[in-house]
Amino acid sequence: MISARSKQSTQLRSLIATRRTSFMLMARAASRSRRRSSAAEKPDWDDCGSVGVVLVGRWRHDSSLVGTGGLVRCLGSSGKLVVVFGGAGGHLFGLELVSAKTSRRLRCSVAVFLCWAFIVASALTVYLVHFAIFKQQIRLDIGLNATWYHRRAQWQALKAYEENFLNLPVQNVIIGHTAGQYCNEKYSCIKIVLDIQNDHLKRGFDDIGPNFLLGGNGLVFEGRGANVVGAMVKYWNLRSISVMFIGDYRTSSTDPFQFDHLNTLLETLVDKLVLRSDYVVFGHCQVSTHIISPGKHVMENLKRLSHWNATNSDKCLHYF
Repeated sequence: MISARSKQSTQLRSLIATRRTSFMLMARAASRSRRRSSAAEKPDWDDCGSVGVVLVGRWRHDSSLVGTGGLVRCLGSSGKLVVVFGGAGGHLFGLELVSAKTSRRLRCSVAVFLCWAFIVASALTVYLVHFAIFKQQIRLDIGLNATWYHRRAQWQALKAYEENFLNLPVQNVIIGHTAGQYCNEKYSCIKIVLDIQNDHLKRGFDDIGPNFLLGGNGLVFEGRGANVVGAMVKYWNLRSISVMFIGDYRTSSTDPFQFDHLNTLLETLVDKLVLRSDYVVFGHCQVSTHIISPGKHVMENLKRLSHWNATNSDKCLHYF
């Protein structure tokens, strides 16, 4: 009798222990389920940081956190989307974007960014083209080594304030005169050329005006140079080479050496592809009518240049 009761008591205690263990396991499972549910409904935005920095973690679907390290997205009930670019752990820095509710603002922001990017890229391109390409050009040495030809260094030219370069080859040659003192000797001509440069600089020019100057006895002086835009005839400077006779040729007479050396200079410019082979020579008064330059004594001898065009020569003034 006693043995049977003891056996029943032992079985009852075993059943109670089994049920207690079952209840404890169920409670633990329910607790884990509640924690998972709570975490899925609301991610910890503190982990995202003030600028959207996300630490390591993983959430299912779109509840909270996707991915670890590298590119991480954090999406919560507030509708905010945080994109994080990071290395190991994915917690270097982040960029907060707007939700679908304000996607129009996002599109506008992207459009503004692209516009500014285009403007900056365009400005950079213009800068590079202007300074890195055009500014690399230098004054062309035409290689003329005759004793009557004098480069800028030989007449001690001042440095130009600015240099703009011609688009070569050009088609026109414009002949003018200084309307000042005449010279036919090297050093007296150098003094006059320096005076002309100083005068032009004081008047706001970037350098001496013409590309070349021509004194008596055929002395030729490099002015701005063969490939630099001159400043003698408005609207023609960008498409012409300008040559200025030193002196006032209303009264001064020309000499044969001047035209012989001028022909040699022009042939050299053709060889160097500064002038087109079919270039045309005009007197200053032919392209800017009703003026005197280059003076009647030069105009009377331009026919000695094979490429001279007589158009408008009747409109040149010859009186003093």
